[in-house]
Amino acid sequence: MHPAEYANLAAHEATHWWFVGKRELVAWCLTRFGPPQPARWRVLDVGCGPGATLTAHRRRTPFAVGVDRAPHALRYALPRHRGRLCRADTLALPFADASFHVVTALDVLYHRWVTDDLAALREIRRVLKPGGLLVATVPAFPFLRGPHDAVNLTARRYTLSQFRARLTDAGFRLQRAGYVYAFLLPPLFLRRW
Repeated sequence: MHPAEYANLAAHEATHWWFVGKRELVAWCLTRFGPPQPARWRVLDVGCGPGATLTAHRRRTPFAVGVDRAPHALRYALPRHRGRLCRADTLALPFADASFHVVTALDVLYHRWVTDDLAALREIRRVLKPGGLLVATVPAFPFLRGPHDAVNLTARRYTLSQFRARLTDAGFRLQRAGYVYAFLLPPLFLRRW
C-alpha cells in the first residue's frame, strides 16, 4: 500500500462499514470454528496495518500480537499496541513453530510484497498450532481490478476455487470458504465495465 494510504486507513478502519464488517466476520469465524478457551488463545494478526483488528483480538485474549512489513502501518498501530508489534515479512515470520492458536491474514496475501502467496500460507501454517485456525480474506475476481488495486499494490485477485486450491496446497483443511461481499458484485462489475 502506498504510504499515504495508511493515514486514510488509520482514520477510517475503526468505523467504516467495510472494516467493521471484516472484524464481525472474524468474530463469527472465531466463535464458530475457533479452538476452546478463547481467553487463553495466542493470536497473530499478519499484516496488522494500523491495528484495529489487533485491538479486537486483544479484547478476546491478552496474548495477541501483530506483524506488518510496512513501517508506516506500524507507526499508526504503535500507540495502541506497544510491545505487541513487530516488523516482519509474511514469508519469514519471527515466531517458533506452532506458536499460535489463531492467525488472521485480512487482505494481505494478494499484496505485491507477498511475492509467493503459497510460501506465505505455508509460513502461516508453520506458526499455527495443530488444530489452529486461519481466518484469511483476499480480493476476488481478476476482472474487478481497478484504480484501488494500484493504490493497494495488488499483485493478484482470486476466484474462490483458486484460493481454495492455494489453501489446500499449503496444507490447510477448509472449514468454510465463500465470497463475503457478493452483494457488491453487480455494481462493481458495472463500474469496472
